[in-house]
Amino acid sequence: MLIIAFVSFLLLNAIFWGLIPVDKYSPHQLLLNFFNVDYTPGIYFHLFIGTAFYVLAVLLIHKGELLFTEKSVNDICA
Repeated sequence: MLIIAFVSFLLLNAIFWGLIPVDKYSPHQLLLNFFNVDYTPGIYFHLFIGTAFYVLAVLLIHKGELLFTEKSVNDICA
C-alpha cells in the first residue's frame, strides 16, 4: 500500500512539472515566487523533471517489490 502512495506522489509531480505550460502565472512560478526564489525554469527543465518523475514512478511500480521486501538478494535472484 505504501508503494502506491509513493507512485501516486511521483505521478502527480510528473503531471505538475511535465504537462502544465511554462508561464509567469503558472503554478510553478507562483510557487517559486512564494518562496522568494529568483529563478524562472524553462521548458526543457520542465520536460526533464516531468520525465524523471514519470520514469521513477514506472520503475518503482514495476520493481518496487525488491525495495519493500525482507528477502535477501540471493532469494530475489534465485
